[in-house]
Amino acid sequence: MLQTQQFDYFLEFMLYITGAKTIPEMAYDGAFRYWTSRSTITQSQYSDWKNDLDHGLVHGLCTAYHAWAIAGGFDLVRQVVPACQSTGSRMGKWYDAKDSLIEQTIYSCLFHDLLKCGVDEAFWGRHDARLKDVLPHCTPDTYNHATTEELTAMVQADRIELMRFPDYKDWADGRIEQAMIWDPPAYKEFYEITRPCIERMVEFHESVWYSHFPELNMKSLKTYPHRHWMPSDSDVEPPENESYHNCFSVNEDSMDFNEQKMHTGNREQYLIGLIPKELVHSAGARVVVAPPSTNGRPHPMISYKDRIPLEKWIFVYLGDTSQVLGKNAFRINIVTFRKLNRLLKALDNMLRSHMVY
Repeated sequence: MLQTQQFDYFLEFMLYITGAKTIPEMAYDGAFRYWTSRSTITQSQYSDWKNDLDHGLVHGLCTAYHAWAIAGGFDLVRQVVPACQSTGSRMGKWYDAKDSLIEQTIYSCLFHDLLKCGVDEAFWGRHDARLKDVLPHCTPDTYNHATTEELTAMVQADRIELMRFPDYKDWADGRIEQAMIWDPPAYKEFYEITRPCIERMVEFHESVWYSHFPELNMKSLKTYPHRHWMPSDSDVEPPENESYHNCFSVNEDSMDFNEQKMHTGNREQYLIGLIPKELVHSAGARVVVAPPSTNGRPHPMISYKDRIPLEKWIFVYLGDTSQVLGKNAFRINIVTFRKLNRLLKALDNMLRSHMVY
């Protein structure tokens, strides 16, 4: 099974056990039933965890994905989804007894490096043991995951995540390679394609995003878009002395893009480029109003001096992109994109309701 498909099944599972695809109260029968009045994460800790791409939410989510795969992956989805759709039973009753701890494991994976986030490396000492004072209902292995020799699902998943660093052999001991469950092509696919998209979506989740669909084959491109529709009144004086010769039209929205507000282009491929406002600006480009020739279409334009590098975009797709996208293009299935967006919102709502202010 392709990593993109496997990760999509994981997100489906996560949406149910966080209550995002059921009623919110059901989350307390899933991963978040381990959150109690003794859990004391602060607003500052939550913000640091959410924004730290190496040790926070992204790391926790990827670790949870590997732990889910170790615990049975698709078999767990096959158990939980039909039950969620047909019954109001407690989450624990939807599993075989041997799988009943998967929610606690996922909860632990999400937060196992919480106390590394937002602090200098000098303060990382015993971060795992100290976590018990903040979140006391993680799996026992969470509180010694940095030093234990026992290869539990959470510890194994965390070490799989650590192997993403090219120099891991320089600082990790030999036990780390015992953790690997993926074959090399699958692992490479996840870390070169899927994880960068997750990082981008988490980092700019609350930003304004712009979409533009490709108008030619992108297999060998290094910038995007390379060719696009040009306003016919390019001699009109645009705002702030920009030139419409170096503009392309976009749609503007939050990450809740819907089909009416996205350029959908070739529906067979359903390929769309997305970029957050901050990366538009970092590329030296800016958003300007559309010229009169657009006849009132509500499209803003992005004006650029130099074309925007391909790696600043992510591409959502439905269908085969192998003949369309270059190897340095980050891409994620549009179904996965929407599920991840929904999960990020569910986690945000859940955690904000538990924060200590």
